[in-house]
Amino acid sequence: MKFIYLIIMFHLFFSCTDKVEKKIVIKDFSKSFFDSVQPNKKMIKEGYVVYNVEIKGNVNDTIIVYFVNNKNYPTYLTGEINERYWEEYTGKLKKHLRIEPYKATKGILKIKYGLYK
Repeated sequence: MKFIYLIIMFHLFFSCTDKVEKKIVIKDFSKSFFDSVQPNKKMIKEGYVVYNVEIKGNVNDTIIVYFVNNKNYPTYLTGEINERYWEEYTGKLKKHLRIEPYKATKGILKIKYGLYK
């Protein structure tokens, strides 16, 4: 009986993940990319979280990246890209990521983004 309780406790402990992460590859620069990540219950309960975005790859011209919900804070990237952006986050709302091709028409971007406890 103790063994069954131990298995249940083990499962509950490891089922509560400390991250909400997504990975994408962008090859089509004819349209914008927009997505968001939502904090899980553990993150909402415990509070402090880090929002992290890693962008690697190359583009033939400029792209615009928005890390916050407001279009007033663009980040312009061009050529070979190997960037990491992060910010502290204590909210309970989704964090958004938007990438606009701007002048870029070719390239490949590997992007990993998420919320980490």
